[in-house]
Amino acid sequence: MQNFWTKILIVFLLGILICGCNIDPFRLSKGENVDEKYTNKLNNKLSSETKLTEVSDDYIFTPTPVILPTLTESQMKLLSEKINSTKCTLPCFFDIIPGTTNWEEARKILLNNGANYLGYDFYEYGDSHRFTLIIGDDSINVILRKENDVINKILLKTSNNKKSKFSQIWSNYNIHNTIKQFGKPDKIYIFKDDEFLFYNIFFIYENKNIYLEWTGKVSKNKENFLCLDQKDDEAWNFNFFVSNPKNSTDFINDTNKEIKGKSEYGWRPILEALNINEEAFYSVMITNSSYCFDWNN
Repeated sequence: MQNFWTKILIVFLLGILICGCNIDPFRLSKGENVDEKYTNKLNNKLSSETKLTEVSDDYIFTPTPVILPTLTESQMKLLSEKINSTKCTLPCFFDIIPGTTNWEEARKILLNNGANYLGYDFYEYGDSHRFTLIIGDDSINVILRKENDVINKILLKTSNNKKSKFSQIWSNYNIHNTIKQFGKPDKIYIFKDDEFLFYNIFFIYENKNIYLEWTGKVSKNKENFLCLDQKDDEAWNFNFFVSNPKNSTDFINDTNKEIKGKSEYGWRPILEALNINEEAFYSVMITNSSYCFDWNN
């Protein structure tokens, strides 16, 4: 009889070894899935410092916000003077000239004027680097793209919550002064939002490798009109893109991508939007910057 039970025990142990049916505390129980088993197993084995947490809608990683220093009033005054200096006009910006200024020079210029370097810019293609200047709740983002250690493109994006700051900092680059400085744009695209009452207008200067964009308010009592450069309807955001004047191919490619994206969101050529062409628009704006154009709905 003892031999019989010994044989049974040996068969049972062999069955465990062969079938892998070992007594496993992490074995699936009824209603448990593989992911739960794996997570629970590791949670029990790992220390509290390295414990895995099951991903769910309730678990959201929130990075610690980085507070960037804001410019002082004196720094902002110097910034305004530098931006509006007639010694450096587009495509020169902040003493940085695409196709001429090298990366280290450009970096020092921005840092010496209170900019914060945020590192590589993942939203722009190419070897692009982002700097930002904080003015209270507003910001100026400058993105430099370089090739062979020379700056070949500058992309600027402003965020201005108060129109007064736009006037103070960007007066040299309002629509009227831009037309006076550069002449008739080669192409103009416009977008108007009737729900939130704002407009965007986009100028392209193909022979200068420059495009510029403004955002402004549409007056409630003038919803069927587009009024530019008036004090009450003044733009509050301004973006521009300038590139090496000697490389028009890159500029055309960049501009075509920009136009394609804007067209998908409802931007329209000026002839379609206002029933006038670029030359007529220029003639009106150069003589009467407060003129209100009929919006062709």
